[in-house]
Amino acid sequence: MPNTPSGPLQAQHVADAPPPVSFDLAIAYGAKNALREYYWYQHWFYGNNNDDILLTVVKRIDQTIFILQKITKLIEDFPRTRSEDMFLEAETYLESFYYLAFSAVILLEVHRNKIPASREPGLEPPCFKSLRSKTRGVRDVRNQLIEHPDRTGGLLMWGWAKLDEPGGPVLKYIEPVFLDMLLEGRSHPDAGLFVNAKEFYESIKRCSERSSEALKAKGARIIRKA
Repeated sequence: MPNTPSGPLQAQHVADAPPPVSFDLAIAYGAKNALREYYWYQHWFYGNNNDDILLTVVKRIDQTIFILQKITKLIEDFPRTRSEDMFLEAETYLESFYYLAFSAVILLEVHRNKIPASREPGLEPPCFKSLRSKTRGVRDVRNQLIEHPDRTGGLLMWGWAKLDEPGGPVLKYIEPVFLDMLLEGRSHPDAGLFVNAKEFYESIKRCSERSSEALKAKGARIIRKA
């Protein structure tokens, strides 16, 4: 059954109550600032061993912020400028967000594995080791809706995004009446862009802060011994 802006699976595009039209970018900038602080601490300990990785992640966060700003503008203009081109633009931004965010997660896991543990045992940032499990929203949308919809748990169907959901825009939106039929009791992989973005940024911020604290404690011990 086709899932188009005017099709039965997506009959309603204007919610009865206005949805949130933007994401609190202070959350995103909090993650960026915490990561930059961690970058300077690890640079002090390890030189440029991980500089390229962490600076790339900072850039990925900037790119996701740019996308959130673009999507916010689309939502604000909706439904006045509602058109197939608008949905195409929105989906391009949405898919880009998830690719970039997932790339940031993978890079932080790679960064953790490159820390020279033998030189500084105990200072490997353990929080980054399983970052994918802490950012499940980004992981699941990227894997199940975009990159591997044909695999177990994926949603292999053609569909448009829905912009006015309470949790933020949703890819491959399905009207509730069709959820059980199409997903066989499973929940939709996408909880909404704003929900997934909040989990993503807060996880990076929390891991960065914990890793910075570990390095600061190590630095204090070195200074006391000097």
